[in-house]
Amino acid sequence: MIKEYVSKEQLDAHRKLVNLAWSLGTSLHRLENYQELIRPAFFYLKDEKNQDEFIAKTFLTMLEEEISIVKKMDRDIYAVLFNLRINDEQNRNS
Repeated sequence: MIKEYVSKEQLDAHRKLVNLAWSLGTSLHRLENYQELIRPAFFYLKDEKNQDEFIAKTFLTMLEEEISIVKKMDRDIYAVLFNLRINDEQNRNS
């Protein structure tokens, strides 16, 4: 039987490949763990985004209603002031 020897360069290259494979496996494992953490966080944030949109739309609707109410009040106040002026003028003239 003939013995084959491995050169130092080949041994170093083999060690580097083993270390690289181990590091890659560790990185993949870490990424899988992060993915397990990120998935629920993503859905939570997506739900939060939907909730934020709902809150914003509700606030906008309420704001539009408030603006409408203020406009109506402004018209009513203007009408009352107009009638008061007319009454005041009529009282002065009589």
